[in-house]
Amino acid sequence: MKTRVWKGNSAFSLEMFIVQHRAGYILIQQCSEHVVFQLPDEPTRVPLLMEAIQCSDPNLIAAIAHVRADKTGVNAKRNNFEACVAYILPVDPISQAA
Repeated sequence: MKTRVWKGNSAFSLEMFIVQHRAGYILIQQCSEHVVFQLPDEPTRVPLLMEAIQCSDPNLIAAIAHVRADKTGVNAKRNNFEACVAYILPVDPISQAA
């Protein structure tokens, strides 16, 4: 989750990158059953995803900025991984180009 980066410069969509991010989290959950490890919580998972997206598309940058600014409440995009994903996926530059 911390080493993968998505730059948006190939046919690999943001949606597929997020699927990999989710799979990494599930793998960490499974490992934590056997090894003592602090799982990342929702407010930690969102910044991990945001930092991994290194794309220069202006619409995606604006959506990420909006997610980072939305801090109020449990359902805020910055505190809720699925709300964040639902907000940024529609501006995926790879999916829009197809």
